[in-house]
Amino acid sequence: MSEPRTQPDQINAKPIYLVGLTVLALLVAAGLAVDVLLQHVGPASSGQDVQQAIKPPGPVLQTAGPDDLQRYQASKAAQLHGNGWVDRKAGIAHIDIDVAMQLLASAPVASGKGGRR
Repeated sequence: MSEPRTQPDQINAKPIYLVGLTVLALLVAAGLAVDVLLQHVGPASSGQDVQQAIKPPGPVLQTAGPDDLQRYQASKAAQLHGNGWVDRKAGIAHIDIDVAMQLLASAPVASGKGGRR
């Protein structure tokens, strides 16, 4: 029978050194490229020109906030407590919330795994 093989006592460090040196060389090359570009093109503007050119419009302020809120809440309450079409072509309608809760409460519950109510 042959002897069982064992792991070597030392790892091969050459690939690790090569990767490290490659990364270091790429960083140095990138730094030199940035330096050459800055010398050739020049530094960017101070940024004040850009900030003044790109100024968003101010916010549009509400003049009648409480009235808008009351109208919004009234329209949502009317929808919640009324009947109407959601999509007439598809035949989808909404009903009063109280009626919907009564229908759900009185519906039989399916028994077994994966049953739907």
